[in-house]
Amino acid sequence: MSTPREEIPLPAGASDEALREYGWQLAMDGMLEAALAPQEAPAEATSVGKSTRPKLRRSARVHAESTSWRLPALAAAAVLAGVSIYFMRGLIGEPAVLACVISVEQNGADAPKMWRASGQAVALAKDTEIRAGASLEVPEGSTVFLAYPDGSTMQIGMASQVVLSNANQQAKHVYLHRGRLRALVKPQAAPMVLETEQATATVVGTLFSLTCDDARTRLDVNEGRVRLAINNSSEAADVAAGQFAVAVAGQALAVRPGVFVWIEAEDGLMASPMAAQTDAGASGGRFVATSAWFVEDAIPPAGAKVGKSSAETGTATYAVRVPADGQYVLWCRVKARNSGEDSFNVALNGGADEIFDLAEGKWSPEWQWTKLLKRMGRDPAHWYSLGEPRVFELKQGKHTFVFRGREANSKLDCLIFTNDMQYQPSNEAVFVRPAEK
Repeated sequence: MSTPREEIPLPAGASDEALREYGWQLAMDGMLEAALAPQEAPAEATSVGKSTRPKLRRSARVHAESTSWRLPALAAAAVLAGVSIYFMRGLIGEPAVLACVISVEQNGADAPKMWRASGQAVALAKDTEIRAGASLEVPEGSTVFLAYPDGSTMQIGMASQVVLSNANQQAKHVYLHRGRLRALVKPQAAPMVLETEQATATVVGTLFSLTCDDARTRLDVNEGRVRLAINNSSEAADVAAGQFAVAVAGQALAVRPGVFVWIEAEDGLMASPMAAQTDAGASGGRFVATSAWFVEDAIPPAGAKVGKSSAETGTATYAVRVPADGQYVLWCRVKARNSGEDSFNVALNGGADEIFDLAEGKWSPEWQWTKLLKRMGRDPAHWYSLGEPRVFELKQGKHTFVFRGREANSKLDCLIFTNDMQYQPSNEAVFVRPAEK
């Protein structure tokens, strides 16, 4: 059996240097554990509800018990080897490769980077190998996508810091220091363990996301089931598909229904001249747009089709069912090539229209994600409009959104309705359409 060793806690507010040292310690811990452990049959798939959290231990202090005269000598030799490896890490090369970067989306000035266990900093790019003990730092405006050899994938969101390891040479181990990650985990022989300052999640195979800051950790499960336990507490719960839980030290762990509804724009109820059109870059190859104009503060181009009222510009209507009272947001994948093709009127539950400016100051021939915005006046330094995300306080039951044409050729591809305020969609094909809750 494995030899008991002293646990290493990671202090709150740990520095970047401490995180890198922590990652190296995990890598060395796995190497020493492999040296000490007898040969055993491969672990069988473990029930998530019965999983045991792996301990993070200090390799140099080992207390061995033996029923054989040969074990003390073997353990002593292994300890000496482990200590030598730990203190001579600069001479032995890099630990094992755990994963590989498959895509990097960078929208800010700072590039994502990786601190290797040796202390070397490397910019993250496609095909970068991630080795045991590496600390990944993803700045604002960027997203990194990783793939494990078994086909498991992970999306690390903006403003995140993550340490990857394999503490016992079998199970994947991830420490999320801050930020957000989303993972699709293939069935595992040994449960994958993800830790934050507040909680530990144990995974056998599922699609989920994990978000943390200094005070709380949120787990959202799309498929399968994940065990979430508050650190240094008896509080634990199984979070099933369609549920989320928030872990806060000193508070009860409550599991609540999560909402994540993906809607293809062309699946709405259409009224002409709003209609579905084709585009190879759109989800499913189709999007919706109107061919008629109705604008109060602009002049349509010469020869354009103009409606005498907004009703004559067509509508697309979408219904969603809310399982519980709460706050919700609506993400939209849009294309706005210029300032004359970048707005709809949007109404909720038969209320008044609100102007939705799709991409003010961010016009592009490419598809992009934006939250449904509410116009808030004009930017004094520019001529274009200012907007802020609309957060909807909704009661349980059915609710209806109506997108009404305002500027012709403003394009709507798909929508995501969710109560996850931290969710950030991506155009990366692996994660463009997570399973619905």
